[in-house]
Amino acid sequence: MLYQHQHINHILNIIPTILVLLNWDNHFFKNKVVYTTQNYYICNMELKNLADFNPRNCISGKMMRLNRITANIFRKYLSPFGVTNSQLTLLFILTKRNDLNQKQLSDMTVLEKSSLNRNLKRLIASELITKEEFPIMKITTKGKILVNEIIPEWNKAMTEIEELLENDGKNALNVLIKKLSK
Repeated sequence: MLYQHQHINHILNIIPTILVLLNWDNHFFKNKVVYTTQNYYICNMELKNLADFNPRNCISGKMMRLNRITANIFRKYLSPFGVTNSQLTLLFILTKRNDLNQKQLSDMTVLEKSSLNRNLKRLIASELITKEEFPIMKITTKGKILVNEIIPEWNKAMTEIEELLENDGKNALNVLIKKLSK
């Protein structure tokens, strides 16, 4: 078994080179020992974890799917306004709290620093928020007017999602948020 694993490690180290050569000249390796040995050892590797693995049980995958479904519903109503869900979340927060810095916004939205910075730059470029009192971010009058115009469409998206979720779905969502936000 050890002898076989030593060969597997050697073969795995040369696979990138083999693959480049295979892509470059596929017929070059036909019926050659390297090609046959590579297939033999890789096919005989134990892949026992794959037997019990079921991607349908992946919590992260389920959450990402729910996020995409929800985002698509919101996008349907919000796309005419030229802001994303993340940007709208930032605008909503800054409408209610005009004393937050980037770190606080990142913590509240659970956005990574790079995503937050990208969204803030776009909102600043659109003159919807300002950093004139840096590090504090503030919503501008133009931003407040946009949020005011968005709210009726946002309410339509909320109604559509709430009808799909019904009370038990909304309660389950609240339980999930509470449990995962600890």
